[in-house]
Amino acid sequence: MPIDGLVVKCLITEFKRRLTGARINKISQPDRYDLYFDLRSGSENCRLLLSANPSLPRAYITSEKKENPITAPGFLMVLRKHFRNGIISSIKGVDHERMIIFDIKSRSELGDESVKSLIIEIMGKHSNIIIIDEHNRIIDAMRHVDSKTSRLREVMPARQYELPPPQDKLSVDDISPETFFAGYKESQQSVKNHIISRIKGFSARSVLEITNNDKELAEQKISQLGPAQISSFMLMLSRLKTMQASNLFSPCLIYSDDEKTRLEDFYCLSISDDTRRKHNKSMSFILDSYYLEKSTREYIRNKSSDLQKAVSKAFARLTRKKKLYLDLIDEAADAPKYKLFGELIISNMYMIKDKRVKDPLVVTNYYSQTNDLVNIPIDVCVSYHKNAEGYFKKAMKLEKGALYSKKALKEIDQELDYLNTINYHIENSIDSSDVEQIRKELEDQGYIKRDTGKKQAKKAEKPLMPYHYVSSEGFDIFVGRNNLQNEYLTMKAASSKDMWLHVKDYPGSHVIIRHDSREFTQKSVYEAAITAVRHSRADASVNIDVDYTLVKNVKRHSNKKPGMVYYTDYKTINVIPDDETIKSPVRKV
Repeated sequence: MPIDGLVVKCLITEFKRRLTGARINKISQPDRYDLYFDLRSGSENCRLLLSANPSLPRAYITSEKKENPITAPGFLMVLRKHFRNGIISSIKGVDHERMIIFDIKSRSELGDESVKSLIIEIMGKHSNIIIIDEHNRIIDAMRHVDSKTSRLREVMPARQYELPPPQDKLSVDDISPETFFAGYKESQQSVKNHIISRIKGFSARSVLEITNNDKELAEQKISQLGPAQISSFMLMLSRLKTMQASNLFSPCLIYSDDEKTRLEDFYCLSISDDTRRKHNKSMSFILDSYYLEKSTREYIRNKSSDLQKAVSKAFARLTRKKKLYLDLIDEAADAPKYKLFGELIISNMYMIKDKRVKDPLVVTNYYSQTNDLVNIPIDVCVSYHKNAEGYFKKAMKLEKGALYSKKALKEIDQELDYLNTINYHIENSIDSSDVEQIRKELEDQGYIKRDTGKKQAKKAEKPLMPYHYVSSEGFDIFVGRNNLQNEYLTMKAASSKDMWLHVKDYPGSHVIIRHDSREFTQKSVYEAAITAVRHSRADASVNIDVDYTLVKNVKRHSNKKPGMVYYTDYKTINVIPDDETIKSPVRKV
């Protein structure tokens, strides 16, 4: 999500505590929009990131470090001139707007002391970083905005600095039921749009917080709210108002799964009852973690893009072949007709007095109870006997083609299932090691060419360790991360007495429950089945069937594709992935 006004207020609270009085030792600009300030605050060294990136504007204390270009950009030279060795004297915001103002005390080349301000405006495509002097005059800006670009506000050197145009919204401190719900019955806006358009500093995430993560309620028309919903709504809004006014922030990362492996969002407050969160007292830490993981995911996506292309290409090729084989099977439906034509020509030849070949040949169908007449297309260039022979050959060819096509379709369906599994694991890779294992698998299977330029390792790499969970009853549960892991986990690591699970009819991971001296309980099997669903492409909104059996009943598939197996003597359990009555397995750390 973008950084909203409440997150900015949380950041300002943290910056005041950690950065007031800090000395600026170094300023760098590794790319067009990002600035890094190396600071010394008391006994702490820290790095402040300010970014005016139109697609990802942000500001926080970071651990990230990037290489600087050989030639310093012009804006960086201005920053160094005015702020190097400067002291951050104060940090402030502007009434829940997405702005942070750093007042910095520094000395000029002549030794004169002055206080200049560095302002970051976190406003999407209009984001900017601006330097102003003590007379509120602009010294320079990262992005110059002249009168041709904007009729409302110029951001140019030597101009007076003006705040961004005010929005016709209520301050969160001034919210009351009377002001907030005035005229709501006539409004056609959704709850989300009504809140965002009326309250400063609010975003879609703020709305989800005060609706207790009820997305349907957030999209419902505000005019349709009942008295009970309004009462509950105002209670949550009042809690948010109190918390932000008292600076009782609780920064957190928000995940889309109970295991907290799929990062979805972040926020500075935690009002809803959602348990899929990780908290930290530092908003900077939360933002740094979020954007680092986001950039990691982007890196993995870029690194695996050629793998996805290779899989998509193979998938398209197999789909085309499947259509051709299906067409052959459809054509084979005419084989009995052609065989009949041949037999009727042979059986009626003694009745043909005119030996000249004519088209069509009209004969009696002796196989019909009513002895119907049949018109048989004839090639007049050859004899009737050759025509009959041609029909027999055509029928035989279609029948053989259908038999071959059915066998080929079975192999194609198996390979498509395999590619679906590969695609699922590519999409769910969480680090570069996962991607490299999938790359090796695709190279071994011939879907992509092996990079001969790379030196081959002398020793085979150890397979990545599978995910490890523990059921509420203490059974160890292991989950494969990709096909090679599934192969290793089921065929090598697991013993014959372990329990094996897999979601029915969906690509996903192999799941193993480790056998100990106890018998497997239905509760632990159910928990492992939920884990199998969460590590698959199964739709979590419906009941899912999961097959389970002992590992001794699981055999490697004849196509020898990694992770592809068949199994016997199995049972099926139906699970509800969001079932809260069963304690979810917890991954070991």
